Amino acid sequence: MPPLANAQHEIFAQEVAKGRKIGKAYELAGFNPHPANPTRLRNNRGVAERITEIKQKAIERAAEQLVISKKRVLEELAKIAFANMADFMTVGASGEPVLNWRNLTHDQAAALQEVTVDEYIDGRGDNARQVRRVRFKLAPKQPALEKIGIELGMFVTRTDNKHSSEKRLSQLPPEERPAYVADLLARAREAIERQRVIEAQAQDVGESPG
Repeated sequence: MPPLANAQHEIFAQEVAKGRKIGKAYELAGFNPHPANPTRLRNNRGVAERITEIKQKAIERAAEQLVISKKRVLEELAKIAFANMADFMTVGASGEPVLNWRNLTHDQAAALQEVTVDEYIDGRGDNARQVRRVRFKLAPKQPALEKIGIELGMFVTRTDNKHSSEKRLSQLPPEERPAYVADLLARAREAIERQRVIEAQAQDVGESPG
């Protein structure tokens, strides 16, 4: 419904919806203090419906912000969890790795935790040459994968003698970790893709004429 035609009633509804006591809201709306009129105005059908609507919209906005925040966090974690060294280098003619950031995207760069550039002189005299060495380190993948897995409900919580713990990648035998990580990556990608499809469908519904 649109704002109330009576400006004072609209202010009163807005203040009550914010959690203000009806007596104070009544005064803020420009009315003189009164022991009974604030309750009467609060019970007015149009005012009551307007208060309910304002509260509902506030709840919807808060929920929307929460979804956006969670989605943003998951996206940032995914940049780290799914980062690959191959995105940052190529293989030279003799098989040695060659750093190549020419086509590095903003999302790929988000996984960089540390970049170090060392410059020094190698050799002496006529054999001396300027050397520039670049070293980089990606943010740890395991914590990001675990956080995504927990958020998407991929981990089973076990309870034993009042002690609850989640199955961690670090607790697995070394020989089982590659297969576990591969499975986790595949499931995480599928879950994120499903979430994107759901959000796209929800957006289509929200934008459709009605």
